[in-house]
Amino acid sequence: MLLREKEEEIKKLLDLNKTLKEDSNTLEQRTTDLGQKNTAMEIEKTAVGQKSNTLEQVNAALEKEKTSLEQKIATLEQKNTALEQENAALKQENIAIQELHQIQPSTVKVSLIKRLLSHRIKSPLHPTLRFKHSCKTDL
Repeated sequence: MLLREKEEEIKKLLDLNKTLKEDSNTLEQRTTDLGQKNTAMEIEKTAVGQKSNTLEQVNAALEKEKTSLEQKIATLEQKNTALEQENAALKQENIAIQELHQIQPSTVKVSLIKRLLSHRIKSPLHPTLRFKHSCKTDL
């Protein structure tokens, strides 16, 4: 009877050992699978990081371009404002010249010329325009 109990105990131990080996093999396979998944995820993480760096570089370049364009816009707006002011001054000068040609008395012409000259001092014209118009008003 003791022998039979020992045989059963040995059989149970062998069965348990077999089960433990199977469980160990299963766990090793899972470990291998998880290792492969981890490697794949690391590769993907590296690719995403590289893509992120590339996008950051593109974004930085676009920001520089945006800043440059904003500066160009500001410069053009300043030039436009200056041209609008010069245009307004030229329109006023044209009106004064037209009035000068329509009125005959010389005293009125002198006052218009003074008004015209005072306007030029306040808002100077482009040098070529100033020369052309100064020749006309000297008459």
